[in-house]
Amino acid sequence: MMEDLANDACVGGLAQVKTSRADKREKTRKSLLQAAIEIVGEEGYAAASISRITSRANVALGTFYNYFDNQQSLFGQLLPFMDDQLTAHIRAEVSDSSASAAFDRAHFIAYVEFCRNTPAFLRVLDEAKVFAPEIYRRYVTTMLEGYLRSLERSVSKQETLSFTSENLPSIAIVLMGIRHYAAMLHQYRYMEHSALSLEATADIYEKFLMCGILNDKQSN
Repeated sequence: MMEDLANDACVGGLAQVKTSRADKREKTRKSLLQAAIEIVGEEGYAAASISRITSRANVALGTFYNYFDNQQSLFGQLLPFMDDQLTAHIRAEVSDSSASAAFDRAHFIAYVEFCRNTPAFLRVLDEAKVFAPEIYRRYVTTMLEGYLRSLERSVSKQETLSFTSENLPSIAIVLMGIRHYAAMLHQYRYMEHSALSLEATADIYEKFLMCGILNDKQSN
């Protein structure tokens, strides 16, 4: 029995060592990604050399290659890494139980707030068109598909005006454009000389949805 306990202790100890190593590796990987994000946010992808990234992350230059094959493989992970942070933020801020327009309004505010509080995000996203085009295409396509699913649900619940299925991609593109440029204008404080606060912008966005897309009964 004592021998079995000793063996179990050894197995448990090895598991803890493996977990600790895995945690340390993940922490280093995230540090490299975060360092790259900071540099891209400040100066763009072109300035994010491997030497600058490792210096910012405070790790040895050779350590980089334990996690990424090259600079481009890291660039390909920046947008997904930040999107995970964005998704977590939105899930924490938005209630799935909200009515359609209220849900969209809360989602809109959460997105803009994330962009304001994480200023590197929009630059990582916009410059990915050049420096990580396949990842960018996938990201935008996934976003479009998400909007389409949401619109299709609204259509099935008769929450929208009389749009056809052929109209939905165009509506999704319009909504994506509104959200992106609203986030950009508020992030870079272009609106600071205007009375149009984020809350006021969200009110107008919600009204646009209610009057232009959603069925009138939603406003009652």
